[in-house]
Amino acid sequence: MKIVLVNTYEHSGGAAIACNRLRSALEKQDVDVKMLVMHKTSSNEFVLPVNKGMFAKLKNKINFLWERFVIFIVNGFSKKNVFVVSIANSGSSVCKIKEIKDADIIHLHWINQGMISLRGLRKIAKLKKPIVWTMHDQWAYTGICHHANDCKKYETECNSCPKLKYPSRKDLSFKAYKKKQEIFKKSNITLVGCSNWITNCAKNSNIGNLVKSLNIPNPINIDFYKKIDKETALKHFGLPNDKKIVLFGAFTFSDENKGLKFLIDCVNFLSAEKDKYNFVVFGGKVGDLEEKLLQKIYNVNYISDKKEMVLLYSAVDVFLIPSIAENLPNVIMESMSCSTPCVGFNVGGIPEMIDHKKNGYIAEYKNAEDLANGVRWVLENDNYKELSENARLKVETMYNEGVIAKRYIELYNQLLKNN
Repeated sequence: MKIVLVNTYEHSGGAAIACNRLRSALEKQDVDVKMLVMHKTSSNEFVLPVNKGMFAKLKNKINFLWERFVIFIVNGFSKKNVFVVSIANSGSSVCKIKEIKDADIIHLHWINQGMISLRGLRKIAKLKKPIVWTMHDQWAYTGICHHANDCKKYETECNSCPKLKYPSRKDLSFKAYKKKQEIFKKSNITLVGCSNWITNCAKNSNIGNLVKSLNIPNPINIDFYKKIDKETALKHFGLPNDKKIVLFGAFTFSDENKGLKFLIDCVNFLSAEKDKYNFVVFGGKVGDLEEKLLQKIYNVNYISDKKEMVLLYSAVDVFLIPSIAENLPNVIMESMSCSTPCVGFNVGGIPEMIDHKKNGYIAEYKNAEDLANGVRWVLENDNYKELSENARLKVETMYNEGVIAKRYIELYNQLLKNN
C-alpha cells in the first residue's frame, strides 16, 4: 500500500505537526508513506517538494501572492481578513509527480496558500484514486473561510461572507462554494475530522454531505510525550518552585481566534491571588501581552525543540488555552500526555479532549472569569494527582499513535476494496 500525505508545510503549523506524526505512525506499521509539501525544510528523503529546481521558491511565492492579491483587489483593496480566507485560485500541479501517480491513496491535509488550487483538486479527483482529506480546519466544506465561528451559512450555501469587507450575494465565498460542490459531486473523497465537532459540521454542510465523513483523531507518540521529573524540568528553565505554575502560549493579537483578550482578562482575574500562582508563557511574542497583564510572567521564549516542550509541560501544573475557535489542538494533547491538566473554553473539539472536572476544566464560552475559575479549580483541587493521571490516561486511550495508525489503515483498506 502506497500512501502520499499532502500538506503545504513540512513543519510549520498544527496541521504539519499532525501530518508528520501520522506519517511516523504509519511507517511504524510498515506502510509505504511519503509526504508531498510546498515548503520543504529538511533533507528527509520521505518528504518531497511539489516544485523542484532553482525557481521552486519563486513558483511557490507567486502562487501564494497571486491568491492574496486577488482577494485584496476583489475585496475593495482592503487588507481585512486577507489571510484568514483562501480562494484557491492558484496552486502547483501535482498529478504528474511520480509518487502521486504511483499512490494507492492520496491523503490531503492542509493544502492552502498556493499548494493546491480548486482546479488542481479537480484534476486530482480525475485520477480516480481514493482521496482522504483530513480536516484540520473548516475550509474543506465552507466557501473560503478556515474558521466559520458563529456563521452557519456553509450549511446551505455560502454568500455575503462576513469575513469580507464588501460581501455580496455572489461574492468570492459563493463562487468557491459552488466550485467545491461540483468537485465533490464527481470525486471519491472521504472527509476525516480530527474531532467529532468538525466531522458533524462537515456532515451538515451542502458540500460535506456529498461524500462520506468520519472521525479519526490526530495521533501522538505517548512514549515521547510523557512526564519528566518536575524538579529537573523547573531547574532547566530556571523557574521558581514556590507557587503553582500556569502555562500559556503567546500569539499575535491579530489572530482573534487565539483569544488573547480572554487570556489577559483571565490572568488579571487571577492576579489578585499572585501569592498563589506563577505564570509562564512560551511563544516569544509577549511584548504587548506583558504591558496588559497585572501579573509578572516568566517568558521562556519560542521553543521549537520537542524535548524542551516535554520539559515545559512537566514543569507546570496546568495548561491554559483561551482559543475561541479550535479543532483538536496539538498543545492540549501534548500537555495531557505529559500528565498536565488543561483548562479551555467549550468550543470546537476542546470539550472532546478535556473531560470537565475529570482531567481538566471546560469554561463557559468567551467567559474569562470562568476560565480563571477553571484554573483555580484545577490548582486547588485535593484530587490533583487523579486529574493528572486521568489526563495521561485519556491520551493513552484515545490518541495513541499505534491506535490511530491502525484506524487509518483500516480506512485505506476499505477504500481500496470499494474502489
